[in-house]
Amino acid sequence: MFDNQMTMLRTTKYFRRIATRGMLALAFVGQVFVVSCSRLGNEGINDGSLGTRIKIVSGNEQLAPPSQIFADALIVRVFDPITDKPIPNVKVFYKDVTPTDTGAKILSEFALTNEDGLASVRAKSPTLYATAFKVEASVEGTNISTKFDLGTESVGACTSFTARTSVNPEPSATEIPVVAGERFGL
Repeated sequence: MFDNQMTMLRTTKYFRRIATRGMLALAFVGQVFVVSCSRLGNEGINDGSLGTRIKIVSGNEQLAPPSQIFADALIVRVFDPITDKPIPNVKVFYKDVTPTDTGAKILSEFALTNEDGLASVRAKSPTLYATAFKVEASVEGTNISTKFDLGTESVGACTSFTARTSVNPEPSATEIPVVAGERFGL
């Protein structure tokens, strides 16, 4: 009877060890699978961006009169995509990626994220009416970025004048603002 109990005890210990090792192996394989099948794959591991995302919170698709500060700051949020938790103290660079010089200006080259993962800068609009302006916000040391689409208002881009004839020797005219789209059928 004693031998049977000892054999059973050894068998039970053996199966426990196998089960524990098997669960550890499954956990390891599961982690490898998650990492290798993530959207970033090895590219995210190599550039250090795995576990980091950036998204626009405020300031996108704004219009302003020429050479004016946009009403809303350009705000992004840096966060962990799995837990959705903010990542504080991350340097976010802002740069003008418009293909031509528009006279627009970003008032600060970078910002650090706060405890909520938010970073913000202000920008000045292009110098001409109806001009597009693109700003890229990117997380330092990664290829993670997002782009703001901004621009200037189109009112004032084209104006029409109506001349009036009168007996008065001084000519007079009334300025009538026309939206560029109406003027050119856009």
